[in-house]
Amino acid sequence: MVAGTWIAVSQDYTPVWDTPVVGATVYTGLVALALNLAVATVLSVVLGPRGRGDVVDETAPEDYDELHETHEPAPTISAGVA
Repeated sequence: MVAGTWIAVSQDYTPVWDTPVVGATVYTGLVALALNLAVATVLSVVLGPRGRGDVVDETAPEDYDELHETHEPAPTISAGVA
């Protein structure tokens, strides 16, 4: 995000950027997207093993109050519910 913003500001917010490395004109948004995906991928690989992805979810169906069946019809506008 920072790199994409920096590129946009350095080009006076024009949608294209003359890349100094490749020597081509590219869309700033695509460069920012590629950089964001690269950073996310690297951080996922590096920090993934440290995460808590293997922890068992202890949420029970009883924890969801909105899923409780009342066996009553849903309220309508004619019933005074707005």
